[in-house]
Amino acid sequence: MKSWSSISSRSNPLSYILVQSDRSQKEIYLTCSPTIHRSNQIDESFVYFSQLSNYVRSWFTGSKDLIMFGPGLESYTSPLVKNLLWDESKRFQTMGMIPGHAGFGSGIRIKLQSYLFNLITLYTNCMKERENRTNTDRLITTNRLVQSNHIDAFDISPQVRDVCREAHGLVYVIDASRDNILSDFCTELQVMTREFSYLPLLILSCVIGTETKRWSAIDVVRDLQLSSLGNQWLVQDCCVGNMNGVEEGFIWLLTPKNNDNLFFGTTNEPEMITN
Repeated sequence: MKSWSSISSRSNPLSYILVQSDRSQKEIYLTCSPTIHRSNQIDESFVYFSQLSNYVRSWFTGSKDLIMFGPGLESYTSPLVKNLLWDESKRFQTMGMIPGHAGFGSGIRIKLQSYLFNLITLYTNCMKERENRTNTDRLITTNRLVQSNHIDAFDISPQVRDVCREAHGLVYVIDASRDNILSDFCTELQVMTREFSYLPLLILSCVIGTETKRWSAIDVVRDLQLSSLGNQWLVQDCCVGNMNGVEEGFIWLLTPKNNDNLFFGTTNEPEMITN
């Protein structure tokens, strides 16, 4: 399990332990292993049908927003955003800007394969104030999570709440290098998902380079307490330097299989580009 590069809420081995399943370790492994049970893949007939449904749905809806946030945007893995916007491989193509409101909620329109979506990146504060802060400082001085009257209790700021109400999904970015303590990243995620448990959640577990020692996907699932979330989620290992794993994560988030209702699910669908 330590070698798995991705784990989803539908293939989470820790969920069997949580419910005290009587399955053996081997049975759990065979059920959850991404090399055996590829829950993120669908057959060609479903791909064609989902593309057709997205084409029909695009007549009635515009492109929707993905909200990207997290401590990984303010650490050594922060070049992720720059690499998304100026991707030399052209997997991610920048199509233009989208306006925000009162300086908040603006973003970039991006094309990935046949999908067109708006990526809204939320930082805790301006670059000058983000520098040289610990993760605890990020929460105390944030402009996104505001401290309540209770000690160590946080709530979502009104601006973020308004932006997330129109979102299709959440992207939580963490720096998964061994120098970090994963449990330090838990509070921010729990606060955001507490109110938006219906949104699919992508956790980009990033390192800056291939030589960086990293925490495994199963470590992220355990220490971020993902088994307790109501969201559908995927942990995807990524390397910021060569962008390996990033495309796979976004494709999971954008595919219509995340909705129970293929045509009019409760989660907003991104716009599909058609020729």
